[in-house]
Amino acid sequence: MGETDPASRNAPSASPTDQQVKTVLVWDWPLRVWHWALAVLVLVACVTPNILDGLHQFAGYSVIGLLAFRLGWGFFGTRHSRFERIGVKLRAAPNYLKNLLRGNTGRYLGLNPAGAVLLVAMLVLLAISTVSGAMQVTVRFFLACGGSRIHMPIRPTPSSSSPGCMCWVRS
Repeated sequence: MGETDPASRNAPSASPTDQQVKTVLVWDWPLRVWHWALAVLVLVACVTPNILDGLHQFAGYSVIGLLAFRLGWGFFGTRHSRFERIGVKLRAAPNYLKNLLRGNTGRYLGLNPAGAVLLVAMLVLLAISTVSGAMQVTVRFFLACGGSRIHMPIRPTPSSSSPGCMCWVRS
C-alpha cells in the first residue's frame, strides 16, 4: 500500500540540469567591452610613461573617451549599468561592510554597495589622472601652473605663478 522503491527514495529529486535555471544578464556587452578596454589602456598607461610617450598619451586620451562613454552609459544605458541607484548604494556601504565582516552580505544584481564605492572612486581618480595628464601636455596650462608638478595628483595648492590657479602637486 503506497510502498515506494527504496532506490527512488535515495535518488535526488532533480538534478541541476533537469531544473530550469534562469540566468539574468546583468552586464551588457558595451559595458563588458568598456571594462576590458579600460583595464588594457590603464595597464598600457602605467607601463609606458617616459618610455613610449606617444603610446602613453594615446592611452590617456582613450581613457578620457572611455570615461565620457561610461558617464553617458550611466545615464542612458541598460538597467544595471545606470547610475540611478548609486546614491542609495553609497549610503548603504558602511552597513554592508559591517555585515561583510559578519559574513552576512545578501545578494545583489549589479554592484553591491562596496562595488559602488569603488566605482565612484575609480571614475574620479581616473578622471583626475587623465585630465591632469592632458593638461600637462597643453602648453597654455603647462606654463601657467608650473608644468611638471601636475600629473601625479596628491594635494591641491595655489600656484605662485598665477593667483587664480590651483595646481595638483606631489607632496
